[in-house]
Formats: sequence, C-alpha cells, structure tokens
Amino acid sequence: MAAALADPLLGRRARSAALRLPIPEQALEELALSEVRATRHDTYRLLRISRRQALAARLLPDVHTRHGARDAAALLPACSADTVAAWLSRLEPEPGTLNSLARTAPRAVAAYLAAQRAQYAQQTAYTFAHRHRSVASVAASRDPGAALLLLERAPDLLTPRGVLSALHRPAEALAVLRASDPDTDGRPPRHPLPTGPLPPAVQKALLELPVEDLAALAAYCPAKGSRRGRLERLETTPDSMLLRLPPADRRRVVEGVGDDRKRPGDLPLSALAALEPSDRAALTAPLFQQRARRLPRTTARRAAVLPLAEGEPRLRELTDNHRSFERALAWPALLACAELEGDPEEFARIAVDCERAWHDRDEVRRATLEQLAEAAPHLLSALPERVLRDATLTAVQSRDSTSGTHRAVRRLLYRVAERAAVTGRPDRAALAVGREAGA
Repeated sequence: MAAALADPLLGRRARSAALRLPIPEQALEELALSEVRATRHDTYRLLRISRRQALAARLLPDVHTRHGARDAAALLPACSADTVAAWLSRLEPEPGTLNSLARTAPRAVAAYLAAQRAQYAQQTAYTFAHRHRSVASVAASRDPGAALLLLERAPDLLTPRGVLSALHRPAEALAVLRASDPDTDGRPPRHPLPTGPLPPAVQKALLELPVEDLAALAAYCPAKGSRRGRLERLETTPDSMLLRLPPADRRRVVEGVGDDRKRPGDLPLSALAALEPSDRAALTAPLFQQRARRLPRTTARRAAVLPLAEGEPRLRELTDNHRSFERALAWPALLACAELEGDPEEFARIAVDCERAWHDRDEVRRATLEQLAEAAPHLLSALPERVLRDATLTAVQSRDSTSGTHRAVRRLLYRVAERAAVTGRPDRAALAVGREAGA
C-alpha cells in the first residue's frame, strides 16, 4: 500500500485507503514534499482527516521552505491549534483555508484577523471587514475567547452572532466594552445581538451579574433586526437582554441608548417591545404633538409601539391614505401594534381587517403578508380560516403579485400548519398544507 501511494494510476485510491490504515510516516512525508501540487494537497487532506497532527507539524517547515507560504498555509488545517497560532501570521492563507481554521483554531484566526485589520487605514478597513466578517463570525461562535479578542481589537469584524458568543463570559465582555473607545460621534459603541431568546448557556452566565452590570450590558448590546433578515418587517420580539431587568431599569436603558435628541421612536422596536405598555406610551405619545414635519415612516414606527387603543386610530388614518407607499407602511405597523398588544382576539380582528390590504397594490399586499407571516405562534393560532383563504386566493389570483408575495403567503401557511400540528389541530394543519400546495 505504501508503494501504491505514489503510483500515477493507483495513487488516489491508495491515499483514500490510507485514511484507515497504519501507513508508514516516511511514505507520507515523501508525498507531502512531492513536486506535484495535486499530490501534495491530497496528502494534506489525508493528514487532516486521519488526524496526524504531529506529522503535519513536523512537515510544515520543510513545506514552507520548498513550496512557499501559500502551500504551507494549505497544510495548517492538519495541524494542532498551537501550531496554527505559531505559524499563521507568517503564511498566506487562502479564504477557504481561513474558513477551515476558524473551526479548528478559532482563537488563532481571531488574532490573525485582528492583526491584519490593524494594518488598514480607516478608509480601507471597511472593505477588509466586509470580506472577513463571516470568517470572524465562525471563529467567534466557536470560542468565546476568540469573540472577546475580536470585541476588544476588531469589533467591526463581529456579526451579532459573534457578539452573542462573547456573552458566554459576560463580566469579561462588559469590561472590554467599558474600556472601548467611543464612536466617531462621541457616543458609546453599540454591538447588536440577534433578535430572539438568548441561548440557555448565556442566560445561565448572565445570572452572575448584578443588576447594574446587566443594565450596562443591555445598553451596549441591544437587539436589532429580524430573525429572518427582512428589512421590511417591523420586528416586535422583545429584547431578551432588557427582559432580564426590572421595568424601571428597562426604561432607563432605552432612554439612554436613544440619540442626542432622545427620539425613542427611532429605536429598534425590539427595545421598545420590552417596555411596559405605559412606558412605551409615555416615551412615544408626546412626539406626536411636535409640529415638525412628520414622515410617514416615522409616524408608522412611532404609532406601532403605542397601546392598540391609542395607536390604531393613527394607523387607520394612514391606511386610508391615497399614497400606496404610506398604506404599505401602515398595514404592517397596525399588525405590529396588535402583536405588541399580545391579545389573540384583537390580533385576529386586525388580521380580518387586512382584507383591504390583500386587494390593494402588490407592494401593500406583500409588506402586510410578510408582517403577518412572522407573528408569534400563539397569535397565528387565533387567525380565522377566512384570513388564510382570502390572503391565499388574492395573492395567487392577482395579476400583479410577485414572487416575494408568493413566498410570504407560503411562509404564513407553513407556520400556521406547523403551529396547528404542534397544538393538536390536524384539520387546520391539513387545510393550511393544502392551501400552501396551491400557492
């Protein structure tokens, strides 16, 4: 078998078999230093999969001397994390190699990316961060230590998922955030977290923090964006960090993370959703009395966080507007207001009234369907059958419906069927699946 490893015809099959056989290391060394590039890289793969880390580390200097930094970088995934940390800064890893190393040596990759990021000027740093943010996110999610290193030295490389990994060690993360430099506008830096519940390990770690530190961490790390990445949807899932605070502290944090003019209507809805209804009304209602020019988007966002009894009249006025783009803002905001209210009966009433949106222009229909499709599961259980029927038939039969509208209605029916199956309503699940097939 050792003789067949270098055979032109049998070599590939022999190297595949060598993954499970005790091949002499001398034969593998000769292959790893071969003049044929394909043979070398096939051998690197063999060393990585068979976990011959000691042999790979011993070969690394010779490969670097004979075939250069880029070829030696291709051997790094077969080495141990300590070897990667010692060699990575001297080599020229390809993007694919970095992706592999982010899973096996995340802290070494984080240190390498932070060092590379420090070499770029402010004007070109954005391009570097855009290219390497996904690799940094993988490394950070694998190792909280790597996430903390990036949070301290290259925070612009971290995605919300990477910031969440740093919270497995919340006291250290808070110390790093407090020592960080302010943004260019002089305000403390904000590092958003994914919207939705925190992982159990993070929740357990946060129990060790006092309320003051937890409030500070919630101010540095607000929730932001939709879980499905839809910019059109008004995300109403409460900020999980804020929910761990007493109501008075929540309001103090939300007021503190506003801009210099203290406009809470411009804050993420997830932060306002974590407040008590009376606090949301107290923060937002006075802004409607300002005589400054009100943009429809601002009006819709502010009204969406009011209690339903106060926000519905304002949003109903927008739904009657003759401009379609204002109606496309108003109907999703009205649904979001009903979601924040949390009453299934009121939400079902608003959803029935959305029949006007189904028969409107496609931009209105699509925005409303996307908002409805991502509502909380217990609210979807309260939707009458007529809402599913009218939304599906109108989306399918309207000549101006786009593929995005069809995706939204299929998503709605899928989630309704899923919820019905979980709650023991097979008839409703079968009806929703049937309509989904037709959509």
